[in-house]
Amino acid sequence: MKDRIKEYKQVIPHSMTGFGRATVSSKRAMVSIEVKSLNCKYLEVRPKLPRVFASWDPVMRNMVSKILHRGTIEVLVGYQILDPGMINPINEAALQAYARGIEEASGHLNIPSGLDLTSILRLPGALAIEDVAGLGDAERAELFRLLDEALHNALVEVLEMRANEGKAISEILQQEMTAVATFTGSIRKKVPTINERLKKRLKDRMDAAFHGVNVDIDESRFLQELAYYSDRSDVTEELDRLESHSRQFLDIAKGEKELVIGKRLDFLTQEMLRETNTIGSKSNDLEVTNHVVDLKLAIDRLREQIQNLE
Repeated sequence: MKDRIKEYKQVIPHSMTGFGRATVSSKRAMVSIEVKSLNCKYLEVRPKLPRVFASWDPVMRNMVSKILHRGTIEVLVGYQILDPGMINPINEAALQAYARGIEEASGHLNIPSGLDLTSILRLPGALAIEDVAGLGDAERAELFRLLDEALHNALVEVLEMRANEGKAISEILQQEMTAVATFTGSIRKKVPTINERLKKRLKDRMDAAFHGVNVDIDESRFLQELAYYSDRSDVTEELDRLESHSRQFLDIAKGEKELVIGKRLDFLTQEMLRETNTIGSKSNDLEVTNHVVDLKLAIDRLREQIQNLE
């Protein structure tokens, strides 16, 4: 069982959605568990336990948190006693407390108690069918063993589903990152042309402004103005950072350094989108603008998929 859990944990990345069901039984009892995993920013375990398992709530939370690291995890537990001799249906301690209380109230109020066993057995807690009071130590240990095995079996199914979905998401991420690299490369190829076009446009404007005027243009001053406007419109630094974020994204998505990668990838896509927006605001080239739109759409699709990653 532990080998299967280790095997599925090695499949990176994991989705946060999954479902698992398991039933384990002995000659005397049966325990069934359903585990449902949903998207969540953090790990939130929600066990729904019968009273007989209430004291094991912290133990179950700890067991789940060792295997699943992010998501809302709903755990529904059910059980059935197959051997009636496993549990004492009469809660004698509760019967004694009820009888003592009734007799004392009867004496204080001078009202005949009319005490009979049938009436007391109808009172809450008198029957221990659904309470640990009816279980001995050996019986509790047996139920916990069944609970532990059923929970691990159900979690294996959840991990298998999360791993399969994670594999599918990983393929989509690779496709979108290929598109991001393509659009980024297309923009980078345009940078020299854009800079040269800016230089020509600025020179043409200066020539038009001084047309017919006998004024020599200061070449050094012209180069200073060109450097100023080039700096405002040049997107080389933004492209460098965008490509750096893309490399980090692909490296983290492999899952070789850490298991929980969804939050880091989400942060990187925010930074990628920031650089893309800056490129769009700096450039007035139609082709670059079209590539920026494509980039933003690809990054949005990345973020949509990442929301489901552990």
